[in-house]
Amino acid sequence: MNRIPFSVSMCVYGKNNPEHFRTAVESILHQTVKPDEIVLVVDGPVPDELNLVISAYEQQPVFNVIRLAENQGHGNARRMGLSKCSYELVALMDADDISVDNRFELQLAAFQDHPDVSVIGGNITEFSNDPTNIVGMRSVPQSDTEIKRYMKTRCPMNQITVMFRKQDVEAVGGYIDWYCEEDYYLWLRLMQAGYMFLNIDSALCHVRVG
Repeated sequence: MNRIPFSVSMCVYGKNNPEHFRTAVESILHQTVKPDEIVLVVDGPVPDELNLVISAYEQQPVFNVIRLAENQGHGNARRMGLSKCSYELVALMDADDISVDNRFELQLAAFQDHPDVSVIGGNITEFSNDPTNIVGMRSVPQSDTEIKRYMKTRCPMNQITVMFRKQDVEAVGGYIDWYCEEDYYLWLRLMQAGYMFLNIDSALCHVRVG
């Protein structure tokens, strides 16, 4: 079966730690299935140390780096990144977390098994300082029915783990700044429009806390 090409959409801004950012990017580059494109939105000015790391990655052909003159906020940066993604499947990534090495392999397989699904996420582990120092885990409902029931009161997707169909997300207006809850707002609009969700019963990302 032919592999589905996909993009990664990632945002970085001035307060991100350069080494944490490097670790996050390396977790993408060392996946068992590598992305065809990494769209990196630099949301406003960044310190020299962080800019050096960004500039080094910018030399690699897989990267498409978009630099915004001023900080536009998370939702607007996500919206810009999505507009620049070349492929129908788009995986989200944060600038200070770590994707497990088979994350994309698992998600691509799930999309092939569930062609009617628009958004696929998974669980996360939370760590302090070192990924081996696990301090928590957030498990989320798996089936479309469970996810939509859960969504009525709280967010059922760990946004850092999500891969989605770009066309479906854009059909409901894409990312919109909404009281720092732009991801939840997007899932609500997708649910209202009848699109389907799935969460894989596995930790797809390690999230930095503290």
